[in-house]
Amino acid sequence: IRVSVSVGDGFVGVVIQDNGTGFSVPSPGNGLSNMEHRARTLGGTFEVASSPEAGTALTWSAPVF
Repeated sequence: IRVSVSVGDGFVGVVIQDNGTGFSVPSPGNGLSNMEHRARTLGGTFEVASSPEAGTALTWSAPVF
């Protein structure tokens, strides 16, 4: 698992990646939905990239106040 945190251009970003088995992302569960809602409430973004046998990456960003 790799966790990266960055700050730049007025935003803070967090990326969490693994090289595990991955999963299909047709409908996120409550945890992923909550992360997306919190990012949008703050004016940021949340993305999930995953596919079977290719790992998963979660990318979250929000403006720095």
